[in-house]
Amino acid sequence: MPSFFCERTAEYALVPALQSHLQSVFKFATPIFFWKTREGNRVSENQHLHGHVHLLAVFARRPKLQSDTGKVYGKINQDLVTYAEKSSLAGVPAIAGFPVVESLFDLHSQASMLWFSLHGLPRKDIEFSVALQARPHLTEDLDGALLQPLELTDIAANITRSRVFSWQDAMTQLSELRIDQADGYRSRVNWFGSSYKPVYFLVSPHMR
Repeated sequence: MPSFFCERTAEYALVPALQSHLQSVFKFATPIFFWKTREGNRVSENQHLHGHVHLLAVFARRPKLQSDTGKVYGKINQDLVTYAEKSSLAGVPAIAGFPVVESLFDLHSQASMLWFSLHGLPRKDIEFSVALQARPHLTEDLDGALLQPLELTDIAANITRSRVFSWQDAMTQLSELRIDQADGYRSRVNWFGSSYKPVYFLVSPHMR
């Protein structure tokens, strides 16, 4: 099924929208693209040594089109479900963000977006469709996975209940969390590793 932009492009709309809400709840909510040799290096440790944070992993999902259906389609890959199983054990919530748009010109921080928890899903690829004109948007699971959207308030509540990390422990955890390739799948890698890389949020344990 054809798509018309990549996950990185989706992030440019999803991240500001999510950050705006989290910043209204917590003292800070900082998105990062984690590199062990940058955010996780010694200089960064010295700057943030006494800091404590919640962690949130956010995976962008891109909409796909099928002619004249009035819907956009998305997929949550098995690799992300497997990642969420590991991150849950580590105390790191994992979610997927999905912009409900049919044009790049509709992709902005005020665009309609759906958010899904990646925890507790069946370990398989999960495909879904979203009706473009419905308000609220109606999500149809194409394989019966019972995919239920989250409200932004749900995401904030899940963060509040998650583990609080010291800076050193947070960076260690981020360096250890990896996307596992599902059995039988072709390798999804590029020069920078897996093509499935989350945006992480460093979220203050203190509320506004």
